[in-house]
Amino acid sequence: MGVKKKGSAKLAIVLSLAIAATSLLPMNVQAAVKAPAKKVVYMTQKYKKGEYGYADASFRVTGIKKEDYVKISSVKSSNEDVITVSSIYGDYYFDKDQVSRNGCDFSCSATKPGSSTISYKIGKYTKKTKITVKDYENPVKKITLDGVNDGKDFSKLTKNQSSVYAEWDENGNVTPVFSIVPTKNPVLTIEPASGWSVQNIYLSSMGISESIYYYDGKAPKGKQTITLYELTGGSYGTLSLSFINKDGGSMYVSYDLSEYSSYY
Repeated sequence: MGVKKKGSAKLAIVLSLAIAATSLLPMNVQAAVKAPAKKVVYMTQKYKKGEYGYADASFRVTGIKKEDYVKISSVKSSNEDVITVSSIYGDYYFDKDQVSRNGCDFSCSATKPGSSTISYKIGKYTKKTKITVKDYENPVKKITLDGVNDGKDFSKLTKNQSSVYAEWDENGNVTPVFSIVPTKNPVLTIEPASGWSVQNIYLSSMGISESIYYYDGKAPKGKQTITLYELTGGSYGTLSLSFINKDGGSMYVSYDLSEYSSYY
């Protein structure tokens, strides 16, 4: 009997320790909610005081339970001169002041460089995401594409803004940005600016399109030389590139390859 009692005592101690350890684990939804503590975004063009600028400062929160919905009226921007929250999209809606379940997207716009902290309530918990808005900087140090501008570097076109467009007049006539020579298997050479790396590449030319994607930060660093399928030239074309900075911020750069209108 003495042995049985001794074993029971050991078992009781083990169970007590297990219960004590379990009580130390987080027992609320806070552990499941995933909200970015901070985010860096870049303006799409060089900011000029007094002018309207733009940067997409949106972010997503996941792991929200139904009983711990996002309370819309709790959403605040600490500096609305820099960032405003324009809308909130939840995976599910419940009523005019409740949104989410599973995940929720905060659609935010920045109008100038600076920072703002977005605060919001998820159930009884308050979350905060600090967003830093940086002025535009050209992520392209050098870029050439066979068949475009005689193979010359056109990186300076995005010196002050991220997108370059052909000019269209009221009659549908186009003043192209580039001279295009149809080229089979054109070679694209990209040298990112310091701190930047290419995340994906997209070329569309008269219905022929191709994409190259690098996920999870696995894009090769530094200069890249890539052979594409075909550059046809014509009424429509675009070369788009996405870059990511070492600070986590991203930039989308687009070049309009249109040569003439397809409607006139």
